[in-house]
Amino acid sequence: MPMTRALAVTLLALILAAAMPLAAQILPTPEWKLKVAVDAASIRLKPEFEGPIAATVPKETILFAYEATGAWYRVLVALAKDGALVLGYIATSDVEVLEEKTAAAADFWPIEEPPYRGLGLAVRLTGGLGVFRSSEIDASLEGMAAAAEEAILAKGLSPVTRDVSPLHSGTAMGGDVLLAVSPRLSIGAGFGYTRANSASVYTYNQVLNLDYTLDNTALLQVYAYRLDAATTIPLNPKASLVLCAGPALYQAKYIHTMAWVDASSSWNLRQDVRQSTFGGHASLALEISLNDRVGLFAQALGRLVRFTSLAGTETLLREDHSYGLPTLTYAGDLYFVEDDSFSQTAVRSTPPSGPGAVRKAVLDFSGVDFLFGFRVKF
Repeated sequence: MPMTRALAVTLLALILAAAMPLAAQILPTPEWKLKVAVDAASIRLKPEFEGPIAATVPKETILFAYEATGAWYRVLVALAKDGALVLGYIATSDVEVLEEKTAAAADFWPIEEPPYRGLGLAVRLTGGLGVFRSSEIDASLEGMAAAAEEAILAKGLSPVTRDVSPLHSGTAMGGDVLLAVSPRLSIGAGFGYTRANSASVYTYNQVLNLDYTLDNTALLQVYAYRLDAATTIPLNPKASLVLCAGPALYQAKYIHTMAWVDASSSWNLRQDVRQSTFGGHASLALEISLNDRVGLFAQALGRLVRFTSLAGTETLLREDHSYGLPTLTYAGDLYFVEDDSFSQTAVRSTPPSGPGAVRKAVLDFSGVDFLFGFRVKF
């Protein structure tokens, strides 16, 4: 019989020891940290002073209580002698409370916080690099500079340096407001702005070691007012692809100036033309959500738009040998005069004459914007 009892106690101890990791997860988080205040405190199997004693713990022992019943704390004690675990009760008069509610109670069945809903609005702001073709505009900048250089060299000046800048790219920025009509589909509107500069400087030297410069600059500003239809493709809980496309109204303002000043003459050419036209856009963005409301993304936005009827004014101001020549002003469409050496643009009310083909100038703004931005949901 004693052997049977010893075997039963051993089996119970093994079961309790194996259940320790599970008990640590299932048992509630301790709410009291206690210290034994008497020389020998009894751990009883029932919350009664007459209850059977399961163990005795010495003074200064640290215990954790999981519940309180009247004048008793329920504690789990590991005996130092044989490592057995005892779940019982200790009188409140035998202990000193060191901490109360040391941690929030664990939720065995945690309830997930519902996802953020809000108004279904998302605001996206972007900035980056815009690349476009420019087409005949860039060819005319080079051709007009070459024609001016021929006249400068005929005066006896010699070329010194060249700093030529094409009109192919610029700064792009914008934003969109999207309204979710389903978990994956949104519609909205957006705005974009692209600013591109071209500043070419040619330096020439005269016999008296005087340097003169030919400045050939261009400024292109394009405003885009677009409609958006976007779909979101989740990749994982944090990352998703966003496809967006729609029509857009584009407004372009193009200014070209070319200036020359030397000891005997000066002249200044300025072309200022504008046009509004319709086009289309499509984009692909990789978005990383920082939380339910804020995310970061990288986006490639493609455009298909051509300006073929730019119109405005052209002004030519000249001076020669200290007396001024009449200022010439023209109004009309921007024409492109194609020539193997000196292709150029001119603003005229009727097609100008030229050695080559003459047609309305085309500013091809088709291209791609490489953008980075952030998104905020409301």
